[in-house]
Amino acid sequence: MLKLGEKIIYELSDGFSLEGINKYSPAKKKLFITNLGNVIIGNEEDVLSDTGTRYVYSYSDYKIKLSASLENEEIVIYDENVPFDVITGKNSRESVGNLKIKMNIKDYSLICKNQRDFIFEINDSKSFFVLDEDRVFMGGINKDHEKFVFISGKNRFEIYYDDIERFLIEGNQISFKGYFHIERESIIARSVQIFSNNIKRMLPADFEEMISSNKKIGNLPNDSDIVFSRISGNIDGFDYNNSNMLLVRYDENLIIINKKTKKKIISTKFENCSRINVGNENIIFDGKNIFKLYLSEKNKKIVDIDSIPKVQKNDIGFTKKGNPLFIRNKNGILKLMKSEEKEIMSIDDKDIVDIITIKENNEEKINKDYFATDIRFKNEYVRIYLKTKTIEKLLRDVFLDSKKEKLSEADNKELYKNWSKSMNDMILYNFFADLYNTRKFVRESLEKENTTDEVRINLVNMLYEEVQNKKEEIDTLSVYMPSVIEKSGEKFFDKENIKVDRSIYRDFGEIFADTAYMLKDGLNDIEIILSNLDFVLSPSDRRRHVYRMLKENESDKLNLFMDKILKKLNHIIDNMYPYYIREMNERLYIVFYKLGLEYNKIKSENLKESLFEEITEMYAFGQLMYSEEDDIRRKDVIDNLYKTSENDIRGINSNKFFTGGGRFE
Repeated sequence: MLKLGEKIIYELSDGFSLEGINKYSPAKKKLFITNLGNVIIGNEEDVLSDTGTRYVYSYSDYKIKLSASLENEEIVIYDENVPFDVITGKNSRESVGNLKIKMNIKDYSLICKNQRDFIFEINDSKSFFVLDEDRVFMGGINKDHEKFVFISGKNRFEIYYDDIERFLIEGNQISFKGYFHIERESIIARSVQIFSNNIKRMLPADFEEMISSNKKIGNLPNDSDIVFSRISGNIDGFDYNNSNMLLVRYDENLIIINKKTKKKIISTKFENCSRINVGNENIIFDGKNIFKLYLSEKNKKIVDIDSIPKVQKNDIGFTKKGNPLFIRNKNGILKLMKSEEKEIMSIDDKDIVDIITIKENNEEKINKDYFATDIRFKNEYVRIYLKTKTIEKLLRDVFLDSKKEKLSEADNKELYKNWSKSMNDMILYNFFADLYNTRKFVRESLEKENTTDEVRINLVNMLYEEVQNKKEEIDTLSVYMPSVIEKSGEKFFDKENIKVDRSIYRDFGEIFADTAYMLKDGLNDIEIILSNLDFVLSPSDRRRHVYRMLKENESDKLNLFMDKILKKLNHIIDNMYPYYIREMNERLYIVFYKLGLEYNKIKSENLKESLFEEITEMYAFGQLMYSEEDDIRRKDVIDNLYKTSENDIRGINSNKFFTGGGRFE
């Protein structure tokens, strides 16, 4: 019979055992625990009606606590020689048995909350530490002036007092509510429970007053995702440097809360955000602010940060360390900004000596869409990462601003000379640059020590594709390049009703067609040599197999014909290019001179600005790298092509406008 004021608070159908008591059978038995700490085992009907046989451990009488420990996140109560009263009707006898009970932490907590005197005692004076009422650990707990430190094997959890928003003590259990960063688990726990044999002794002095004065976030919706993050950048005028934050995603909102002050830093719609991936971090642009956001891989998945689309704006870049910035060029001043209002540094366009894109290897590159760019000014430089479009615009803007004074002094005739000079360079580049750089790549690859057949196989396939593409490109250039030149002045001729000598554009077409014929003749020779190596031509995913299956005689053949290809490329570049380039330049000189006579008829003041805009575009084009794999700039390629010709036509003052091209009187 239950005692006065006693009631059952917990029952268990399985997960318990009682051994060592004579004639005890577990069949149809349940275990019951009461609010007084008593344990009753028996048939449910017998226990409630005080009939049949019951096995009762009376904590009220014996005051012996039962030992609790943790096995695989399950609470195990186990004690030997537990004194039981075996009661049948009005008869009772004493016996001892070994009692074992298994329960989860929620059941353990339920019993703790509903007993006057908790009957379980954690082994070795340790504590149970529970995250979000789910994950439980067993270990020692200490306190210092700012936090609780829980240590369990390799696990170490720190609960800072200033993260606790409220707490509740129930028996040997204390529950904390707040937002706790558990670094090892890479989670934010909203609740922490600690079970200890003497919970009050664990608390620091003035604990209640301390918690009551804490800054608080309050209740965030249960279905919101909340993770720990770190932020660097400027948000709404305030600077943050690797500052600890809580990142919340709720109802398609992205909310950032300062972990220390508990204040909301920003709240924005997820759909309004865009990002730049910089290594393991992300730069976030919310439409106004830009900031670097660090998240662990686990937390990235929780808030689905990778679903945010790429930044489309071209005026955003970042430093080598991934710190974001705006880049603006206005009124002749280049500004690097940490926000729309806050400036990092400013550079006068007139002081900018050069803007250079720096080649990086795959290990160095932190985003394939952004390129390391040195802005050199006076005796200094700053390196930032920018999109190609941004670099091109920057080159144009700086060039325009730096040449404004000279532009105002120049006349249409002088601008035409510089325009034709720049156009000559572009023509030369488009016809000759690719094969020139292909030879450079092949030669460097074959001259390396221990060049393997696998390298040669890749070179053969690259050359095969390059030859096909170049032949098509040359045909396209020879057909459409005259129209490009014609359209440049077409609107001015039409507006002033000037009848241009059409034979001039046909002359351009003949020059391009003749050059194309000569170049394709050399490409055809390379193609003939490559036909001897058709046994290694294959898709990229099959080349390793081709390499493994290569026979000895095929390897010898591959080596032999690769040498022939390099000799042919050397012949074309070293022996034929000087003639091709000199021939093209001499003929272009004559045709550009004729076209200049037509341009001299144009009286419009706008011609100068129009020509200068095209010069600027060609200047920006020449300043960029030839390719991502090569650190040589296009203008350097153009200079190298001129050097192959004995006839140097670079007679115009290159310090005033664009470098290269022919000289016109």
